[in-house]
Formats: sequence, C-alpha cells, structure tokens
Amino acid sequence: MIESSPPKRKRPRKKASPEVTIDVNQFDIRCECGEKISGARIDDIRLTPCPSCDRLHYILPKNPYPEPRKVKVKKKRKPGQAGKAIAASLTSLFKSAGKVVSRKTSAAAGSAKNSLLSTAAWIRSQITPLRSLSVSILLVLVLTVWYGIRSQNYARAQVQFSDSWTSAQKLLQSRELDASDEQLQLAVKALNTLAPGDSLEKQVRQLGRETNALTHLCSYELFEIASDAQNYVENGNSRLWPTHFKTLYQGSWMVFDLRVRRHTNWQTSQPDKTEEPAYEFARDIYLNDQPIVIDGNLPCLQTLPVESSYERVIFAAQLKDWKPDEQTDGWRIILDPDSAFLWCHPETLQMVTDPRQPWETEDEIQTLFRRQSEAADVEPATQLLTAQSNP
Repeated sequence: MIESSPPKRKRPRKKASPEVTIDVNQFDIRCECGEKISGARIDDIRLTPCPSCDRLHYILPKNPYPEPRKVKVKKKRKPGQAGKAIAASLTSLFKSAGKVVSRKTSAAAGSAKNSLLSTAAWIRSQITPLRSLSVSILLVLVLTVWYGIRSQNYARAQVQFSDSWTSAQKLLQSRELDASDEQLQLAVKALNTLAPGDSLEKQVRQLGRETNALTHLCSYELFEIASDAQNYVENGNSRLWPTHFKTLYQGSWMVFDLRVRRHTNWQTSQPDKTEEPAYEFARDIYLNDQPIVIDGNLPCLQTLPVESSYERVIFAAQLKDWKPDEQTDGWRIILDPDSAFLWCHPETLQMVTDPRQPWETEDEIQTLFRRQSEAADVEPATQLLTAQSNP
C-alpha cells in the first residue's frame, strides 16, 4: 500500500547569530597615498610613518577602560513575523494589566490605611527644620503684634470706661436721659473689651439696658396699638396688619407692669424641668371685652421666685409680633425673649413714669425692685442715681 501523505520533515535548527568582536587595542588606518597601516597600540602616544610615502600618522595609546561587550548582529525578520510580534506584545501587556488589576483589587481593603500612612509620611517629609524655624518666627511675630494691639485696646478701654462711667453718673443724677444713655453705651462697649466680671460690670450693663429702653421707648401706648389692629380687622384688612405692624411697631421697646405666675400645667407637662419653664400673665388688659394675652416664655422670668400664685413684675422687652389669639378671640403679643430683662432701678423708670401705684407705699415699691434686683443678680444703684449721694 502506497502512503499518500508526504514524509515529515525535520525543522531546521536556528543558526546562532554571528557575533562581531572589536579589538579596541588595534589600529587600522589608511594613508592619503592609499597605503593601509595597521598594528597594535602601545601605552604612549606615537607617530607612525607610512611605508610608502613616509607621511607621519598620529596613533592613540591603548584604551585604559575594559573592552565593550560583544555586539550581536540583529537578525532580519521574515515577512509575517511583525504581526506575531505585535500580538505577543499585546498579549503580554494584557497579562501585566490583569496582574495589576488583581493586585489592586486584593489591596482595596487596606487602601484607606495605606492612604493615611502615605499622607502622614508626606506631612512628616514636609516638616523640615528650616520650615519649622520659619513657622516659629512667624508665629512669634503674629503673637507679638496681637498682644501689642490687645494691650493698646485694653488700655484705651480702661480710659474710656472711666470717663464714660463718671459722666454717666453725673448725667443720671441730673436726669438727662439721652446724654446718660450715650455715655452708658460707651461704658458698655468698653466693658466688652475689659470683661472684668464683677458686680460693677453687671450694674453698668443693667443701667445701660434700662436707659436704652427708655430712649427707644415706643411712642404708642399698648391700647393704641390694639385699637389700630382692631380697626384693620373691622375694615376687612386683616391680611395687611402684619406688614403694618412690622413697619411701624416691630422692634419698639415697651415697659410692662403685670402679674405673672407659672403655668398651671407646668408640673405635669415638665416633670423633669429640663426645658425652659413656661409662665403666664394675668389677663388684666382688655380691649372691647377682648383680652390682650402676652406670651410669657421669657428667660428673664426664670430667676423670679414665682410659683402658682400671681406676683407683680416690671420688665421691658421689644415687640416681636402682634397676632390674633385663637383661644380667646383676642390678641396675643409676642415679645423678643433675648431683649427682655427685669427692671431693677425705680429711679430710672421715674424719668418717664411713676412706677408706684396710688395704693402702694415707698417701702412696697422698694421691696419689689429689691426682689427683682436679686433675681437679676444686680446690686441696687440707688446711691449712684440720687443727687444726695454727692457732697
């Protein structure tokens, strides 16, 4: 039987690429006459004559450096092998990319820690001795300038407080309200810088609040504002009342002489007393048989010794809102809680009105203001506000 398949041929072995060696200690030059001169170099420089024309040629000495590596002659690629080489390089590139991706995926859990460590290392590398010294010098300069400015402001505030407080006492004794308020505000501004924290500071701030409220007292009575609001409702313009109130009345100071007590449900609604205690004022103010309710959530009332029975209180506050009260069909006055404060000096209040009721004695009114002064932690300044204190 004759086999049809051709016999297998053995694949020829790849021939090793020829290597070219270079002997750096041999010279081979050609003279202008065409004669070739060759030989071995020596340790020194020499001049070799041409055997034909006796022309001298400059020959360099031996190379002191080691011989270079042998140079392999690159084998020319056959047609079609370029594509295989590109495919092989792409394959190796994809393999290396896959290794990088797998390595990053495996290290994802500790990337945050490594990031922190690298950040800390970078910060440590940035802290050099020169930079530390520069920052220290800059910090010393800034603190020196700050301390100088602060000391200058402190000295200026001491002088301003002394002058303003002395002038304010004289003006208060002479019942000059506007001028005394101006000096007291300057004294309070100086106290913001000095901040001594003593009883004199509390007294000056209290007098500053009282004179400021009197100089910016609302020019309208409580009943006038209530009548104005009622007219808007009766004329069908109740939606315009909030705008009218903000334009004309909001932010105005008013002094209130009322009776106050804690809410009747205060013990049950706030057994742990963690929230701000709620108060309610007696409904002593009416307009056309409709009560005018004043919101009693004021922080200044917390220190008053007031429980379930009504106690008289005189305080000042700024008007914040005036709106209908759904429970009583009357009006509810909302006061600014941050501006409200207990009145402590009857002498300042007497500059605009008499705080004493017709049936009260002088001792009773003094007792009321003494109680409010203790609640506000302010010492009475009666001697400072009377002309008899000056000799």
